[in-house]
Amino acid sequence: MKKNIYRILSAVFAMAIMVSSPATTLTTHAQGLNIDAPEHYDGDGKKPSSSDSGSSNSYSEPSSSYNESNDSYDRGSNHGFNANAPEHYDGDGVKPTAKNPNDVIVRVAGGQTFRNVMNTEHTSYQVYHCGNSIVTFEVTDSEGNTVTYKTVKLEQGEDKLWYENITFADNVDTKDFTLNVTKGDATYLSTELGVSGIKINGTVVLSTVPVEPETEAVIGHRYCSCGASFDIYENSGIDKDAWSAHAREHATKGESARYTDK
Repeated sequence: MKKNIYRILSAVFAMAIMVSSPATTLTTHAQGLNIDAPEHYDGDGKKPSSSDSGSSNSYSEPSSSYNESNDSYDRGSNHGFNANAPEHYDGDGVKPTAKNPNDVIVRVAGGQTFRNVMNTEHTSYQVYHCGNSIVTFEVTDSEGNTVTYKTVKLEQGEDKLWYENITFADNVDTKDFTLNVTKGDATYLSTELGVSGIKINGTVVLSTVPVEPETEAVIGHRYCSCGASFDIYENSGIDKDAWSAHAREHATKGESARYTDK
């Protein structure tokens, strides 16, 4: 009986020593701890309090709404300001040019728009259509010198046709002036734009209507012995080039070209 009591007392005493030993306490509380691991911070960049230390294994990355830079910064206070820039620009950042009084957009009733563009000296003008220069006109005096006029106007005449009227000052004698087409095709004004001619101070000096080629009357035919025929015209007669070429064809065959004119 006494031995059992001693054994119990010895066991209790041994346990008391283990509980009170500092080395034993360190071993018990250090279980699962890595002293080389970095400290953990929450999503707001704050070190968690000691009360949260038990949940440090549940740390997650910051949310997607987090911004590294401050996008709420107000950049509108001086937006687009350039202290050295000109005052007015168009939508493409190009300063618009002033309206040119020598560049006028016109059209006949129901027709297409086009532009009359005079040079700065008012000695010639161009007609532009769809961005292309179609024809250029100038006026010269009796000695062939270019002359200066006031302007060019698109006007409807008493015949109800439309004309480009080149006007001069009232004291200028235009009797011996000549209109010259220096570039392009004046008939384009009629066929595409509905302008029938050009005037100088109200007098028609050029028709822009295309002229149909004159045709000669056929007064007879030349008949070759082979059956070929050639027209004979009232003024120019037989087409000599065509007949000569036909005769050479017979000659290469050792034949003579016999014919009859009727």
